[in-house]
Amino acid sequence: MTVVLNGDRGGAESEAICAEVYAQLRALVTEQLRHERGGLRGSGSMLQLTHVVHECWIKLQSTSAWDSRAHFFGAAVRATRQILVDAARKRQSRGPSQPLVSDPPDTSRPIDTLDERVLAVDAAIHSLEETDARAARVAELKLFADLSSDLIGEIMDVNERTVQRDWRFARAWLAARLGDDVGGD
Repeated sequence: MTVVLNGDRGGAESEAICAEVYAQLRALVTEQLRHERGGLRGSGSMLQLTHVVHECWIKLQSTSAWDSRAHFFGAAVRATRQILVDAARKRQSRGPSQPLVSDPPDTSRPIDTLDERVLAVDAAIHSLEETDARAARVAELKLFADLSSDLIGEIMDVNERTVQRDWRFARAWLAARLGDDVGGD
């Protein structure tokens, strides 16, 4: 996969691999949007899946070489987090009545509350980076993509027990800052 993403091979095999990578990226973004709507304790996303996937793909093109599958998908989570945070900031500056991208909103919770929550979680993770950068990265991968501990371990090149320990610390640290539970397992 990394050989193809790095542009070292062409042809039908490359097209198939790129299609598979796109499908995996789409699944990752779908999970992140699901968490934006629900896992971050809010609902009412105004972003469309295809729009976010394409923006993410464009951001990922700025990297000249991928070391591994884990490197690629770790960067994809970070890029998608940036897209979600940027969208929340833009919606807040425009007001909830002027969506960036139209998608039938879930009106069970106001978009302002969701935007505030996304931005609060993002700010808390940035603050956690100053205390424990690895725990902050684990929190990002858990909260913005709901990745499993074993995949996070692969992305971060640490064992699963280290990921679980960092997640327990990050979860408690973030809960203390945000005033509530920030996620499962």
